[in-house]
Amino acid sequence: MAAATTVSLEEYLSLPDRPGVRYELLNGRLVELSSPSPLHGGIVIAIGHILLEVVGKSFPHLFVASNSEFIMGDESGQSPDVYVVDRTRLRNMTRFRGASRGAPDLAVEIVSPSEYADDVDEKVALYLAAGTKTVWVVMPKRKHVLVYDDRGVRNAELGDFVDAPAVMPAVQIPVASLFPEI
Repeated sequence: MAAATTVSLEEYLSLPDRPGVRYELLNGRLVELSSPSPLHGGIVIAIGHILLEVVGKSFPHLFVASNSEFIMGDESGQSPDVYVVDRTRLRNMTRFRGASRGAPDLAVEIVSPSEYADDVDEKVALYLAAGTKTVWVVMPKRKHVLVYDDRGVRNAELGDFVDAPAVMPAVQIPVASLFPEI
């Protein structure tokens, strides 16, 4: 786990921008994230494109975006790499310094080589506790996805599909389509 720096939610949301550095607040602990790699960015675009297509065809009540801040509880602020949220719920979320109070319905986290497993586990737990219905943890190095939802956790590898039935029923997305080649 990264070295702990404890800050309040207000202090966290007031941090100045630093080129190449992003932060998240996990239970009051400030976590510094490195700037995303080209592969990370390509995966964000691939997943976003696929989800936009699915939502556009079948789920117009949903909204797809990336890297927006969600405040979950009094001590946590996370920015999923990609997310899906009900448009009405999003409109009704209160804003605090630009961040939305609440949780997305589907959160996608792409694991960077510099991330600690404990931090990823903590993020997933925070999303689920805040009401996120499904979390996809994308592992670029081994090209697989961990899917967390009310069914538990499932490992989806190349040749498998990912889904989020509580968010987008009957939709299955091939894992291979999430990983662009560089």
